[in-house]
Amino acid sequence: MGKKANLIAFFLLYFLLFFLFQTIPHWELLSDFWKLDSVSFGRFMEVYFEKTVFSLGLMSWAVILNALILPGAIALNIILFREYYKKQEMILKAKGFWGSLSGMFLGVFGIGCVACSGLILAPLISFLGLSSIFNLLPMKGMELGYLGTLVILISDFYILKKITDPNICKK
Repeated sequence: MGKKANLIAFFLLYFLLFFLFQTIPHWELLSDFWKLDSVSFGRFMEVYFEKTVFSLGLMSWAVILNALILPGAIALNIILFREYYKKQEMILKAKGFWGSLSGMFLGVFGIGCVACSGLILAPLISFLGLSSIFNLLPMKGMELGYLGTLVILISDFYILKKITDPNICKK
């Protein structure tokens, strides 16, 4: 994809992720509200935006900042990873089938998706009952959200560095 297509994909992903992240906490309320017989689509959209977007004004600046940065960081991560994958694919085409296969396998593990650790750690922490410890933190666990956003931004930087200077090109 070209620069323009990447920019369009970034904004589409950003808005999709932003609204997804804002909808998830209110999902049960919104789905129950939609099931009411007397609710029109216009009224539903009014309540939807009130609960998802306009409610940001009632939150602290740190929560608002995190809600605005996180979808952008994840969208950027997805687009950068896709560009890195395409670049590695082009570089490895000349190396033959086995070189390509082993290079892609190692590349995925060397610069993988940000979700991998979350898929393993989150259920394990909840299963062990350690999630109740988050209530002891001063911000009731929001510190971990900020830390996660920071990790994704670091991952974006790392992927961008790998795109501009991949290890496979060095002799």
